[in-house]
Amino acid sequence: MEKIIRFFEKPYYEGLEKLCKKYLELLENLWSFADTDEIRLIDETLNEVLIRKKMGDSPKKFINSTESQIKDYFNNEKVEVYENISPNITDMWLKKINRFLSDNKIFVENLGLIYPDSGQLDIRQNYVNYIFIKQILPSLEIRAGKGFK
Repeated sequence: MEKIIRFFEKPYYEGLEKLCKKYLELLENLWSFADTDEIRLIDETLNEVLIRKKMGDSPKKFINSTESQIKDYFNNEKVEVYENISPNITDMWLKKINRFLSDNKIFVENLGLIYPDSGQLDIRQNYVNYIFIKQILPSLEIRAGKGFK
C-alpha cells in the first residue's frame, strides 16, 4: 500500500520541486544585479555576530536578541540592497517572476507562498518566499526522489 501511495505522490512532489527550483533561479537572476560585495559583507557580518553570540560576546546591538531576530535583521539588510537594483531591471524581472507565480497558482498556494492576488509581489515579499523555499527544498527533493525501491 505504501508503494502505491508513493507512486501517486512522486509526480506531485516532482512538480513542487521543479517549481521551487525555477522560482529560485528567477529570483537569483534578479538579485545577481545587486551589489555582490555588499551582500557578501552582510553574510560575513551575520556569521561573525552569530559566532560571537554563541561565545557569549554579542555586540551591544544584539545582546538581548535571539538567533532568529539577528538573522531577520540581516535579511532586512539584504532586502534593502536588493531594493536598490535599477528600477528598470527590477520591473522586468518582477513581471517575469509574477507571471511565473500566476501560471503556477495551484502549486504556489499548496506551498503556502505569498501569491500576487492583485498586482505583483515586491522584493520583500519575494525574499520571504525565497527563504521559505530554501528551507523546504531539501525535503521536497527527498520526497520527489522516492519511487519504487
